[in-house]
Amino acid sequence: FSFPYVMAMIGDGRTSYNAAQDGVGNSVASCEADFRGKSVPTKARISLYRDTKVLVLKLQTKAWDQWDDCFTLTDVDVPLMAYLGFTAVTGEVHDNHDIISVTTTTLGKSTNDYK
Repeated sequence: FSFPYVMAMIGDGRTSYNAAQDGVGNSVASCEADFRGKSVPTKARISLYRDTKVLVLKLQTKAWDQWDDCFTLTDVDVPLMAYLGFTAVTGEVHDNHDIISVTTTTLGKSTNDYK
């Protein structure tokens, strides 16, 4: 794969991050994302549908309000008290990224719009 690279990990509180492999062994889903030097701010939209156990990540990198699929995870068990974290450090490779804001909302039941 090439960088920039977006990766999802679900921690269990016991498994250590493997920096020697840039976290690949900890990854549950990922995608390459060309977001450097774009004319629009890069945004990520994470949607968790608890009733169907689906997690979807879409990225805005090309145009305003154009969301492209990064990955979809099925059969995802996320605890009710979950923590969300972000990092630009993997192992030998790291980068600088400014997270301007994080907004979370609770929605009703899924409409299966992740398909």
